[in-house]
Amino acid sequence: MCSPHTSLNNLTMEADRYNRQARIAGWNQTRLHQCTLIITGHTTFSDYLTLGASALGIGTIRLIATPQDAPSPEAPFLRLSAKPTRHERLEELVASVGASRFEYVRAHLRTQAEQWLFSGATVIVDSTGRHDSRALVLDYAMKNNISIELTSFAETRARSLDKQSSPYILHDEPPHGVDAVASLVIAGAVLEEIKKYSFTPTTGRQSLAYQMQYHEPQPLPDSKILVVGAGALGNFVVPGLAALGCAHVDIVDNDIIEETNLNRQIAYFDSVGKHKATVLAERSSAMAMQGAQYTPFTIFFNNDASIDGYTLVLDCVDNFATRASLSRACIRARVPLISGGTSYRAGQCVAYAPGKTTCTNHVLDLDRVAAIRREEHQVAGCIRQADPSVIMSNMVVAGMMLHDVRRVLQPEVWDKPINGQTRYDAEGPDRIGTLELNETCGD
Repeated sequence: MCSPHTSLNNLTMEADRYNRQARIAGWNQTRLHQCTLIITGHTTFSDYLTLGASALGIGTIRLIATPQDAPSPEAPFLRLSAKPTRHERLEELVASVGASRFEYVRAHLRTQAEQWLFSGATVIVDSTGRHDSRALVLDYAMKNNISIELTSFAETRARSLDKQSSPYILHDEPPHGVDAVASLVIAGAVLEEIKKYSFTPTTGRQSLAYQMQYHEPQPLPDSKILVVGAGALGNFVVPGLAALGCAHVDIVDNDIIEETNLNRQIAYFDSVGKHKATVLAERSSAMAMQGAQYTPFTIFFNNDASIDGYTLVLDCVDNFATRASLSRACIRARVPLISGGTSYRAGQCVAYAPGKTTCTNHVLDLDRVAAIRREEHQVAGCIRQADPSVIMSNMVVAGMMLHDVRRVLQPEVWDKPINGQTRYDAEGPDRIGTLELNETCGD
């Protein structure tokens, strides 16, 4: 039996873990603990969704693996486990990043008799892409008035449905292979819908879609990438680079891992007190191909830093002054830059490809915003409260950034990045969209 002191410590640690999301107005962690999430189909998408749900604090996750489905690569985080099977690796990581009860079941989901596996569900997510399992989910959800999320990778989209929705909405195209980058985007967006439904069960919710052309995975050209920021965005971007086959990545961040980071920075589950860049480099190396070099630099990025020799720079920082410095450095060196930013309900990704798109400073007005933030900080001083933050928006924007990595390094396959920004808004009607510019800044 735990001592009173140990129990108090555990309660304090749990409060710290959820501190940043508990700051959001209307947040209800208890509702998340009471939620039972059922996922059908074991895919890259369901790996990401399961890990994200555990970190968020969802109480029970039941993954129903359907063995007749086409195989998909596992999420890179699973490579941190030495367990012999994929579901055992996932189970170990789920227990590491959160406190969810994890149940793993294998079933074909072809007959009405198998609907008992959905018992107790708060939300069901179908990711099999098969009509027979999808029909069982739809039938059960309509009879029991529960929410479902359907994912389809025919054009990489997700749908939020309820009992009033047409069961034929996703039956128009055959599914294609599951894209690992799109899986991260859709998992984050779907997890946000699950959170909202857990707080306030509703009907008549709108569909959400994220369109991405599917291609068979191809090795990226040899490159040297600089990632500035190993926080919530970097935590998904750098392992994503490892999964894409990037062999040379430098990571710059001077921050130390804190308990309050763990609700959204799942690579750091047992590393409180260590440098973020060091742990992320070590763990991403374990996720990457043999011989890959992921090197940490526990320093601040400053205005005079040189980025000569890099093929691409990724901005994953959370302050506008550093983002403005990165923009200027990439303009000077004519090095492509991909910049991501998030809040607890929204985010955006901007790509600067010299000669093709305008710079991130122009798109985001970084210098002006940095000046405003400096003034706010001077006024607020040390009483300024930390911003609320969740895992969902960071998963979505990190996936957008990884897609722009492919578009910068393989434009002949994925097409060039847009001149503007890709945006995510958890409260918007379409959730994900683009804002394109007609002009460039000349840089």
